[in-house]
Amino acid sequence: MDDLQIINFAKHNIPQPTESRNTTDDKWVTWGSNNLYPEYLLRLYNSSPVHAGIIDNKTTHIIGDGLVSKDGKPFQFVPNAIETSESFLRKIVTDYVLFGAFAVEVRKNMLGQVVDYIPVPLHKLRMNKSKVKFWFLDDWSYMNSRKHVVFEEWSDADNDSVSKIFYFQSYRPGLNSVYSIPEYVQGLVSIETDISIKNFTINNVKNGFSASSVLSFFGDFSEDQKKRIHSSIKEKFTGEDGDKIIVDFRRNSGDAPNVQQLGNSNFSEPFEALSKSVENSIHFAHSFNPLFSGVKTEGSLGNSAELEIAYTMFSNSYLNVKRNELESALNYLFSTNPAISSQVSFKPKPLFEKQLDSATKEKIMTIDELRAEAGLQPLPNGEGQRLLASNNQVLSISALQPAVEEKKDEVVKKKLTEQDYEKIAHMGISAEEFDIVEELDANKKLQFDLQSDIGQYVIDNDIKELTLPQLKKLLEEEGINSTVSQIKKVLKDLHDSGIVDVSYDNEGKVKVLPQPKPDVPDTDKIEVMYKYILRPGVEGPILKNSRDFCVRVVENNRMYTRAEIQQMSGIFGYDIYAYCGGFYFNPKEQKLTPYCRHAWKAYSVKRKKTANK
Repeated sequence: MDDLQIINFAKHNIPQPTESRNTTDDKWVTWGSNNLYPEYLLRLYNSSPVHAGIIDNKTTHIIGDGLVSKDGKPFQFVPNAIETSESFLRKIVTDYVLFGAFAVEVRKNMLGQVVDYIPVPLHKLRMNKSKVKFWFLDDWSYMNSRKHVVFEEWSDADNDSVSKIFYFQSYRPGLNSVYSIPEYVQGLVSIETDISIKNFTINNVKNGFSASSVLSFFGDFSEDQKKRIHSSIKEKFTGEDGDKIIVDFRRNSGDAPNVQQLGNSNFSEPFEALSKSVENSIHFAHSFNPLFSGVKTEGSLGNSAELEIAYTMFSNSYLNVKRNELESALNYLFSTNPAISSQVSFKPKPLFEKQLDSATKEKIMTIDELRAEAGLQPLPNGEGQRLLASNNQVLSISALQPAVEEKKDEVVKKKLTEQDYEKIAHMGISAEEFDIVEELDANKKLQFDLQSDIGQYVIDNDIKELTLPQLKKLLEEEGINSTVSQIKKVLKDLHDSGIVDVSYDNEGKVKVLPQPKPDVPDTDKIEVMYKYILRPGVEGPILKNSRDFCVRVVENNRMYTRAEIQQMSGIFGYDIYAYCGGFYFNPKEQKLTPYCRHAWKAYSVKRKKTANK
């Protein structure tokens, strides 16, 4: 006890992503002081469950439902002979989130055609200062005893058969000029602390916790006696289920054994507080809401509405940015592959799968879809391709298209502005030029739309030698859903009005011949036009706090054809008929709706007679 020694513990330093300052391009730039910085990041990922969970969650949310073709056609992508497009995506996106970059080896055949895309683990690569030359090595800690594989940078202008590396990294301000810096760099200390807490806890458990007592024996004991006493005490009182005791043998004799209690060694409360603080810091560094990891936050309701709002913010601030970056990189990578004819994009996946009640299903599912759920066969003659309305009238499936959930993740960020209105300011006709014949409800609007669709199709196409079921199938391919009886009625109406000549042969095959359109004055022609109005049930007036786009459309008092509304959808990139000005959050009801406080109203109209007529 008289011989005391002071032990100085070394300060723990967090590895830094320093780079060597090479002056030539014939050598690789080291990544970190020992050229093992990416291996350090990989160790953190494999050692911290909180950090790894966030990385994996981010990767999953970015990928969503995978890649789709922007031209609407199915996207078939086989990256190489041994893995699927899903595994390819997960590898490169995981590297992108973990390291801030990803790499792909592009392999070609002797004709210079791309045959394989091989994801390259980023921690196995090093680059020169110009990023045009790459060195690959399985384990850089043994770099002097192994042979490197050297690659050149891939370019869309290459026309040779040499395998090359496509490399892409995100931009982040910093001193590094070659290698990427992880987006969570501010949280590295917290991640290290999280790992240390886990290691300290398991070591204490395995080693019987910290010492709680000192048992002193006084006398002149032989080494054999000390071992027997020590073994006896250890057998009875120590281990994972008991306290840890320090046994002290002292030479002065005559005194009875003495037990001295040490201070309280219960670290559970401060460790629990520290652990929560560290987890919060890691989530902050990742800009990742703990709700998405299943962590309940104090003062937070954690219900589906709160999750939806939080996920919308996360999508706008992070997911959409990362997806845009990755889409740009992948479209450039695939640009030289003739098998991939269209650009690609990520298909977002909704946070919750919608569960529909029976009443809603009857409104938005066809009869055949409902029968399929019940294990029944479809109805004959295509009669099951219809909706059963709440008033027991049978409607076409197009009555409720598009569904509210369609492209929800894409529309949620849409908030049309006054500048957007200028793009469509030339469309429409002043409502003052029309007399309203009738306000149309959903059924009557559908009737006009269906007649227009079918009529336009048979007028524009040469219809002959077709049965009505065959014509129905052709219409379905054009997105016009109807029944045989509806088609027959529309053809009869068109024939009776003199627009087309309809005839049937003995086998029931129909022949449609267009007739010259009668010279009907515009003032006698009844049309279906649409007006932008305040949505029924919304308290008004609300123009003062509405979107500038909605204000301009309402104030300009114009009527639009359905074709013009469809054209607007093409301009703005989403279905403006269904979603109008974009998603709206009602602060009173705390509810997010997939449309704003305005709607399109259909009217049956005819033009007013002018003075010169």
